[in-house]
Amino acid sequence: MKDNLNDNHHEHVIMQDGCRCPETPPWHPNVSKITAVPILLFFGIGAYGMAKLGYMYFLGWFILAAIKIYGIRYFVCARCPYYGKNCSSFFGKLVTFMHKKQENKSMVIGLWIDTLFWGIIFIYPLYYFLKYKMYVLTMLYCFACFLMVSILTRLACSICPLTICPVGKMSRITWRILGIKPKGTQQK
Repeated sequence: MKDNLNDNHHEHVIMQDGCRCPETPPWHPNVSKITAVPILLFFGIGAYGMAKLGYMYFLGWFILAAIKIYGIRYFVCARCPYYGKNCSSFFGKLVTFMHKKQENKSMVIGLWIDTLFWGIIFIYPLYYFLKYKMYVLTMLYCFACFLMVSILTRLACSICPLTICPVGKMSRITWRILGIKPKGTQQK
């Protein structure tokens, strides 16, 4: 659903779950390339560590990654107002090859599932890395996760108009506490 913000600008907005989203994505076109690096680093370290532990551990990791990258994208990215447009993450860029656009469907539950699943996909390898005393890998994995969350929330989540997203809410609060105003936002 599209409407006008005001008569002077004729800027179109897309309504999604009660959020007014400008038709043009608010982040820089290169954000998906920048955020892809720490996301791939996080998944890569997780996959490497699980493969070192054995194929059953790796299989578990692969299944979790497939659910995250394929399954949950149906409930989030395929319903996003920026589907097929410049996304803040490579997940959104991939979704057009995986799922058809899900018009007029809520993404609220999908966003919560996606957020909770980040925790699951982080804890699964972390548990085994610590259990088997893989401390260097644990530090690299935690650093990759910290880097991923910091970059993604700073460049994308903190300026995303989908205020229904728990990650976006947390990132706006966190960056505000740190005294850093997200780029692309306007003082109110």
